[in-house]
Amino acid sequence: MSRNTTNSYLPHLWCLLLPLLACTANKRNETLPSLDGEKHRGVCWVGSPHPLQGGELAVLSETGASHISQTPFGWQADISAPELLWETHRDKMWWGESTAGLQATVDSAERLGLRSMLKPHLWVRGSWPGEIAMKSETDWQRWFQNYQEFILYYARFAEENALPFLCVGTELEKTSHREKEWRNIIKAVRQVYSGKLTYAANFTEYEKVRFWDALDFIGVQAYFPLAMGTDRP
Repeated sequence: MSRNTTNSYLPHLWCLLLPLLACTANKRNETLPSLDGEKHRGVCWVGSPHPLQGGELAVLSETGASHISQTPFGWQADISAPELLWETHRDKMWWGESTAGLQATVDSAERLGLRSMLKPHLWVRGSWPGEIAMKSETDWQRWFQNYQEFILYYARFAEENALPFLCVGTELEKTSHREKEWRNIIKAVRQVYSGKLTYAANFTEYEKVRFWDALDFIGVQAYFPLAMGTDRP
């Protein structure tokens, strides 16, 4: 899967509001204030390979958006490999996905009144996070230990920058049945991060998750099919 393909797959539930923003941009003074206190007008902000040139976030702000999600990556060589790498292990990454890029984007966004949610993802070679599954109990324990270290790295960044939201995982469909391990991760995150937590379940997964009560919000990657076939009526 190419980087461009994966990045096009990143938008979370907030981005369902994007068509509304696009259709009502010239009427936002009439429409968008009605959402205040009820919904966050969020957009997935894909980190760029190069530093911001200035003006990019201002253009976004003019649409009426109130929040952005930022996505740093961890890397997994195979869907059944328990080892994870992230910024502490390598410096080859896009600028916008590094902590320096995240910091600059947070600072630029906040000057415009945009708040950030941190939404770390795993990049799996040749696959996607929904296929991650270990082959032995030993590997499961190693994977969860590594994942906890990964998410705590970004939880500390989120706390240091007073980010209001943190997503503790995204589309890890074949891991989320491990309720005990996920509750342990959420508990560990709360020890270092004081903001609100969610988990971004795939649309085929969210009804099976059993740890929603440990989080502050239910998150759904809402890629529900609009039709079951291509036949016209």
